[in-house]
Amino acid sequence: MNPYFTKAIVLSKELIKSGLNDSPSLLKLTIKLINPEIKPFRPGQFVTFRISEGIFRAYSIASDYKNFSEYSFLISIGHEGIGANYFKSIEVGEDVDFLGPNGHFKIESPVSDNIVILATGTGIAPFIPMLEFLFDNNCNSKIALIHGIKNEANLNFYQKIHKELGEKCENFISYMYVSRPETSSNLFIKGRVSDEVKKLDLIKHIKTQFYLCGHPDMVSEVTEYLLQAGIPERNIISEVFTSPGFYQREK
Repeated sequence: MNPYFTKAIVLSKELIKSGLNDSPSLLKLTIKLINPEIKPFRPGQFVTFRISEGIFRAYSIASDYKNFSEYSFLISIGHEGIGANYFKSIEVGEDVDFLGPNGHFKIESPVSDNIVILATGTGIAPFIPMLEFLFDNNCNSKIALIHGIKNEANLNFYQKIHKELGEKCENFISYMYVSRPETSSNLFIKGRVSDEVKKLDLIKHIKTQFYLCGHPDMVSEVTEYLLQAGIPERNIISEVFTSPGFYQREK
């Protein structure tokens, strides 16, 4: 075995069916490490799976940062793609190889009294262990999660994540945005996550830490808006999806 790779087996596959039809559009994948059996990671990091010889795809770890023997991931599978098709076809008990964990995306110190998190789609994944880390360390910061998706396909699944996070911290609030809804509902706000940022009086948020993860258009638009409003660059911490599925450190 290549010493740079970690070997694991697929422990479980939870197919999340779209709320719009019966086709799964999201997968929660959990793997168990075999060689080595334990590998520490920092909340916010990702691993890079070997899909086939010379082809790799990276996904943020979306599970308990205190469990170094099992990792979970949120993977979009509602499309045809090399990574999506690989994970759609893989079975429980099969082997997987990955590089990492890697990445510099993390909770920055000192932690601000106010934290605003912006995510699109599966960009919420790294924030799950990051928020757990803050909660476990008795963080007293006011935390707002602004999460956007394209349509209602995985709305119930994501709202369950929001609810579970909210139950762990009384200073936590979340907003769910849907940019192209096919229904009207009071369960979400129609629009994009950038709309919520533009409602903020940013003069009062100079010391707020803004964490961004997701589609490059969102990260770019919000970053530019925050900088123009006078938010210090050091307070904008971001990770952006880059085609075809890798992560790129921005700030």
